Amino acid sequence: MYVRPLDDPAPSLEALGGKGESLAKLVAAGLPVPDGFHITTAAYQAFIANHQLEPEIVKHTAALAGTDTEALKAPAAHLRELFTAHPMPAAVAHEIEAGYVRLGSPAVAVRSSATAEDLPDASFAGQQDSFLNVTGLDRLLDAVQRCWASLWTERAIRYRSLHGIEHSSVDLAVVVQRLVNADAAGVMLTADPVTGDTSVIEINAAWGLGEAVVSGSLTADSFTVHRKSGRLLRSMIMPKVIMTVPAVGGITDQPVPEGRQAEPSLTEAQVSELAALGSTITDLYGRPMDVEWCRTGNRLFVLQARPITTLTPPDPWNDSRDGDFLWTNTNVGEAIPDVMTPATWSMVQVFLHDAMATASIPPLWVTAESADGSTSTSAS
Repeated sequence: MYVRPLDDPAPSLEALGGKGESLAKLVAAGLPVPDGFHITTAAYQAFIANHQLEPEIVKHTAALAGTDTEALKAPAAHLRELFTAHPMPAAVAHEIEAGYVRLGSPAVAVRSSATAEDLPDASFAGQQDSFLNVTGLDRLLDAVQRCWASLWTERAIRYRSLHGIEHSSVDLAVVVQRLVNADAAGVMLTADPVTGDTSVIEINAAWGLGEAVVSGSLTADSFTVHRKSGRLLRSMIMPKVIMTVPAVGGITDQPVPEGRQAEPSLTEAQVSELAALGSTITDLYGRPMDVEWCRTGNRLFVLQARPITTLTPPDPWNDSRDGDFLWTNTNVGEAIPDVMTPATWSMVQVFLHDAMATASIPPLWVTAESADGSTSTSAS
């Protein structure tokens, strides 16, 4: 079976890839996810088998050792061409067409979902390609093949190499979802990515589709919410001068009308509702999550959720997470981080004598007489 419903009752990483498996889990939990379907890794494997590409893939993956960009360019480009130069096998195309028709043949988002993606220790965020506002069967089939080809971009190859993942062990599924023409979108992290504080939820938001936020091409609005109480702790509304919107054949960036640039992209009620979704997703996965979301009107959608892989355990001695203050270690370890030269040591002695007078006070020597008449001297 090359196509499965988005709420696949038996999702697996091997069949649906990391993103697809996660979306199936979100749908099963009743979370608001746009309609769609999965194109399984079996379709990717069928494409390879139908066009007898395995020998070429084996030959060129042998040249992918290491992470040197220049050395990767030629074999990576050849591998990508293998997936774009051949037609889609008829059996695969027929199932994709049937899934697309069942969905109503709308504009869709076509997202890569690799079997080494959205894992607890390797997110692969942005390593494979996704395509937005894809319309018509021919463009959908082309986008699927370009997703498969993106498994062999230099950045994806380098990422796998850095994480010790064998290239031959990775397959690619594709998620096709109805495109939500979003009024606002962004990213939600269900822990503070800097401090590791799991008591807060961090939300970034901007006008239009979420690509401008994900790519970092603008500074988004930010909202920090206390997870348990749902209380908005702080917000920062930024001037948002561009937004990503659907365009003919894909998406484009356009200026935000001047009157809306300084307006918050979420109301306080929408922030609260979104944070509640984030808390539910965190409980579902049992760990902090990186969530992509969008909003149309007052309706919120979850587009994907992956584990946050960059968190460090919070320092139990650092209580600055619970108050508006900060402890810092501006002492010897920062002032004198390395072995001192004789000149530096002489200057430090002068400084200590003048600025810390008590540091140079000699100890008080105390003489004590014991019962047998002997005396002993000690420092106090």
